[in-house]
Amino acid sequence: MKIISIIGIDGSGKTTLSRLLVKTYQSRGIRVVHIYGRFLPYIVKIFWDYLWRLFNPRKENSLNDINKYYHSVRTSIKKRLFRNPLIAALYIATIVIDYIIQMKIKLHNIPKDTEVLLFDRYYFDTVIYDLVLPMRVTKSWELMIKLCIILSKLLPKPDKVIYLRILPTTSFRRKHDTVLTLREIHELIFMYDTLSIIFKDAVTVVNAERPIKEVFRDILRKINNI
Repeated sequence: MKIISIIGIDGSGKTTLSRLLVKTYQSRGIRVVHIYGRFLPYIVKIFWDYLWRLFNPRKENSLNDINKYYHSVRTSIKKRLFRNPLIAALYIATIVIDYIIQMKIKLHNIPKDTEVLLFDRYYFDTVIYDLVLPMRVTKSWELMIKLCIILSKLLPKPDKVIYLRILPTTSFRRKHDTVLTLREIHELIFMYDTLSIIFKDAVTVVNAERPIKEVFRDILRKINNI
């Protein structure tokens, strides 16, 4: 089974291109399974909700909305919480465990005759968006590499990782609903660029600033070689 993952910052075209790939494989009679591989906060939301209520007794009592969860991770409360090494370690461990459980469940349901497994986002995105960016630790790239290595040993290793690279201003323009600042988008691109250099044997960079049809043709050429 061929495993492909498409990664990149928000607005780079991951979902659109993943759907185009699925349609292309299906038109060729190739059995393909598409999986959304980004982390969704289930177990960790309980942990974060408790801390939110603990440190914000006079504010909202619950983070019952997923967007509130993501936004809360980037607020001033995060700075206080993550100064505590125990809380920081628990946060990382909870997300990693939560994510692995989610992915194992999704992978368990894959038909045995699947020829191509396509991840729209994967553990690389989860490490960068949900762990490294919120933690704001010094030498964040070291934490990113360590976590990617750990998850690569626990989850299926992709045969090809396509990193869709766009400019920070492009991401900011395309994603009107983003809670990220332009500075944070710059940080994300730096982390993705670092990832593509460290794991250069596995990650292929594709310029996603071009029209979608050009980007798609480029991706097809690259994945046809694996």
